[in-house]
Amino acid sequence: MKNILVVLIILIFAACEQTSTLENSEQQLEPLKNETKKIITSFDTITSFEAVQRIDQDVIVKGYVATVFFAENSTGSPTFLNLEEGFPNNPIAVIIFENVLNKLKINAQQYINKTIIVKGKMIEYTDEKNPYEKKPSIIISSNDQIKIVD
Repeated sequence: MKNILVVLIILIFAACEQTSTLENSEQQLEPLKNETKKIITSFDTITSFEAVQRIDQDVIVKGYVATVFFAENSTGSPTFLNLEEGFPNNPIAVIIFENVLNKLKINAQQYINKTIIVKGKMIEYTDEKNPYEKKPSIIISSNDQIKIVD
């Protein structure tokens, strides 16, 4: 009986020691977890060319704005930021509708010849004038979706 009691006490101390060690390990790992998140977010962008393959997926794209086109006669008067090359050779377009431009106070011309990071869902945008053509695109609805990086 005395031996069983000694064994139980030893097991309890061992369990307490492991819990304490585990808590300390988790506390030591917390800064590393935060650092890992920073590293991942700095490398999680894809190119405009890679984004074409990710229709219906949320993406973060880094690309060069080659041209900007305001389609005033199209529904919603969208502005197209054509990445990498001018339309129709651009792999993707970033679309900002006129009401969003006004609401967010965005001047689309500021993006010309700039590298941007844009995040959103990849879609195939169809213009009513060319319904056969589906251009891989991201539609902007908030300022946090688009940033100039250089």
